[in-house]
Amino acid sequence: MKVHLNTGFWMGYPPLTLSLLFV
Repeated sequence: MKVHLNTGFWMGYPPLTLSLLFV
């Protein structure tokens, strides 16, 4: 899950990262 979080931040989509974390 941490990988997804980092990917989201790198992409520049903070909201998307939170969504992925919740899922």
